[in-house]
Amino acid sequence: MMGWIEPIPFLRRLGVSLLLIALMSGCVTTGDGLPVLSGAAEQRIRSSEALLRQLPACAIVMPSIGAVPPGGAGMIERIVARHFAQRLPRLIGSPERRALARAGAYNLSDPIDRGRFARMLSCRHGLEITVHAAGISYVVAWAGRHVDLTLTLFRFNDEEVLWSARHGLDRSAGGLPTGPLSLVLDTVRASVFASDRDGTEALVEDVVRQVAQTFPDLRQIQ
Repeated sequence: MMGWIEPIPFLRRLGVSLLLIALMSGCVTTGDGLPVLSGAAEQRIRSSEALLRQLPACAIVMPSIGAVPPGGAGMIERIVARHFAQRLPRLIGSPERRALARAGAYNLSDPIDRGRFARMLSCRHGLEITVHAAGISYVVAWAGRHVDLTLTLFRFNDEEVLWSARHGLDRSAGGLPTGPLSLVLDTVRASVFASDRDGTEALVEDVVRQVAQTFPDLRQIQ
């Protein structure tokens, strides 16, 4: 007698998959299984007249704060420094900042020490990175990454914010299974997507590039 596939276990797995995926916000399907950008948050930009009244000649990339993924601070700060070095006459990146702060025993979370550090470098402004989200969600047949950052340019002597912009992007793969074959294909696509070690870095790159484009090129103005 020919064997047959018991439908109940599959239906249970399918039901669990559908329920879990439905609970994930921003879940999308690509149709062809390719990763897509989805749920892009509208950019929120705040700029002060003081930014152009007294143009910043230098900025220090400050330590990332917020929901920074483990081991991700250096990567995020490096990407921010690369893009804003093309917008500011002088930018002090995180490797130089860390070395100098360590050598001088500066506590950059303390406003007084930050001011002393800035004066020592003759650099009056800081570029702060706030990470609201930077991670991956993986549920059976769907995987998604979400990156949400705020970049803030401030003046050290009075902590005045001269410019700030927030932006977030999502990228996902897989989708809602519609049958046994769809479940298998979407599961494979989601697994490949989730195992991409460079996926989060690529998404951070996209977010920072779009944010940097809203900042004036001060090298051309000065």
